Amino acid sequence: MVEKVREIIKESIATKERLLDISESIARAVEMAAETLKGGHKILLCGNGGSAADSQHIA
Repeated sequence: MVEKVREIIKESIATKERLLDISESIARAVEMAAETLKGGHKILLCGNGGSAADSQHIA
């Protein structure tokens, strides 16, 4: 069981490290979303299953 927990943690760390490679794109997406909302426009979100739940949380 401990080994499984360690593996899950290692996978989580690896995923977060990969995010560093796209941090500029993430920052730009956040800037675009903020500019859109500040300009009085809206952002439409949708999904199916878990993605729908994510959309509701973001909204």
